[in-house]
Amino acid sequence: MNKAEKLIVICNGRACKKYGSDRIIQALKKIGNDRIKITTKYCFGKCGNGVTVLILPEGQFYPNINNEKEIINLLKI
Repeated sequence: MNKAEKLIVICNGRACKKYGSDRIIQALKKIGNDRIKITTKYCFGKCGNGVTVLILPEGQFYPNINNEKEIINLLKI
């Protein structure tokens, strides 16, 4: 198995769940890709910014993500 090139960390705290983080997580897991790994974090402390996603190794935060297509576009996969 190859090592993933990107790690996507999706906030799954109470506020992000309200904004649909569970739906985004499940949709990304269905897509599946050995180049990316998907994990969650309870809270990034950026509540009120919609679903917040951290993409590593860049270390870039993306707030207010509404659906999995936005993440796919960011990753260009």
